[in-house]
Amino acid sequence: MKNETRSQITEKRDLGLLIVRFYQDLLAAPSTQFADDTSNFFPTTIFDDVVLGLKDDVLDDEIQTSLFSISNNKAPSPNGFTFLFFKRSWDIVGIGFKVSVRYFIDHCILPRYVNATRISLMPKVETAYNMNDFKTISCCKVLYKCISKIIVRRLKVVLFDVIR
Repeated sequence: MKNETRSQITEKRDLGLLIVRFYQDLLAAPSTQFADDTSNFFPTTIFDDVVLGLKDDVLDDEIQTSLFSISNNKAPSPNGFTFLFFKRSWDIVGIGFKVSVRYFIDHCILPRYVNATRISLMPKVETAYNMNDFKTISCCKVLYKCISKIIVRRLKVVLFDVIR
């Protein structure tokens, strides 16, 4: 690997610092000042009947459908469990899984260990020299991905009206 000045990096510690710095720069939010009046950013209104649909209780079928709609060959969770594992053992783990999803939806609390994600770097080219030569693979926990899928499915209903 080479750093910003094209110097070769050989030490593990320096390589780790390079990777951390790359993602800090990539993911850093710009420091922007917003006006007090944000109405021009949100010209449309979400009507109450649509909002109520977003707040509906999460049903067992919705949780199971979300989980089962995700491909079996997705990257495994950091704990090694795959979607296929949860699907095949649904009769055993399904009740606890549904309780966990509902707990998040009802309380908006996601324990840190559920939100933990491992990042794997896959080279896009045969000889990768810098961080842009890598594709990032995020290994999120299955529960996290399922919750995200439920939220995204519900938000699709209003996105067209909100984003124009």
